[in-house]
Amino acid sequence: MDLKELETLLDRIKAECESAIGESGTLDALRGAESKLTKGSLSDAMKSIKKFTVEQRGTAGKVINLTKKAVKERFREAQ
Repeated sequence: MDLKELETLLDRIKAECESAIGESGTLDALRGAESKLTKGSLSDAMKSIKKFTVEQRGTAGKVINLTKKAVKERFREAQ
């Protein structure tokens, strides 16, 4: 995986976030969708950092953390 692929993955996660918010009809559904994304997809992305070169790991971590923050904020707004 390279940084471009990571950005593509994170864009997909953001799209999943918006889709989940639109499809969630209850607060419990929102919370479940948030948990699925933050503890699933975003956690997997964080684990992928070890695949990057030492020089790229800092950038990858920052991008993932910014996406995680944005996703959590979006779910907070939706609640």
